[in-house]
Amino acid sequence: MDDKQAVLEQLRASMRAIERGERAPVGVQAKQAVRKKQAAGIGADASEAAWDLEPVGLGGTGAADAALGRTRSGKGAGGRGGHAACAGRGGGQEKGHDAAMSKIVRLVNHREHSTRSLKKRLLQASFDETVADAAIRRAVELGLVDDARYANILVSSRISQGKGCQGIARELLDNHIDPETVSAFVEYRDEVAPQREADQAVELLRKRPPKAKNQRDAAYRRLRQKGYDNATAIEAVNRWMDEAREEACRS
Repeated sequence: MDDKQAVLEQLRASMRAIERGERAPVGVQAKQAVRKKQAAGIGADASEAAWDLEPVGLGGTGAADAALGRTRSGKGAGGRGGHAACAGRGGGQEKGHDAAMSKIVRLVNHREHSTRSLKKRLLQASFDETVADAAIRRAVELGLVDDARYANILVSSRISQGKGCQGIARELLDNHIDPETVSAFVEYRDEVAPQREADQAVELLRKRPPKAKNQRDAAYRRLRQKGYDNATAIEAVNRWMDEAREEACRS
């Protein structure tokens, strides 16, 4: 089990224990975090200690209700206000953090997320920006969220989908990640893409030939939309059109 999965399991166990009215268990990773701080001579205030020992920051059944986004009756915490009410009432900052952490756990358990995409999801769910930022920082400290890990997975996925370097770079930038800091992207762009991308683009056109009347323009537009640069798109379209003409002559 990797570090991320270990932390996720610990957080789930904490929330289940609190739902039963028990104290959240202190996980191995949390204990290690406290020891590291102590060894480094770094003091932690009461709130930091609570987060270290109980990663989701939950201290009782009321907080558990907030973290799970519901009351004991099954309705959303704070009525129609939901997460926003959670974050805004007296003492509600803690509940806001709990609910935000619970939301992050659910999201990253499904798939990897960047800090940018997580913040967008939390704001869409009506969390206060301050609460969202604090929860994301904590998730990063726990290893649940890692932009470098997300970036390398994203690059590998997009390469396998046949996306061009420009398109991959745009997607990284949309997530506030500098492509030049992503080793998988830099290696692919500098060492693999120059030889591979034109072949890859031609293969894409072979598998799904455009059906428009002006096939050349349609093929070019498709490749540009897939993130291939201008020179690669032109070369691939020319090669594909030449192949099509040769095939027509043979038949």
